[in-house]
Amino acid sequence: HCPFHKDERLTLFCDELSCRYCVINSHQDHKYNFTSNIIDREKEVTKAKIKEVKDKEAGLSQ
Repeated sequence: HCPFHKDERLTLFCDELSCRYCVINSHQDHKYNFTSNIIDREKEVTKAKIKEVKDKEAGLSQ
């Protein structure tokens, strides 16, 4: 939950997690996205990095 708006869940992400009221009041000029989109994107990035490490590890084992 937002530290400034206790009833608001953190649903938007810029450089830091924020609630919709903070985006309107304090983060107007920031690029932001919904946390669900960021989670999906970062999940794919993490999977790709894990595959890269596993491929390198397999190369070292040969």
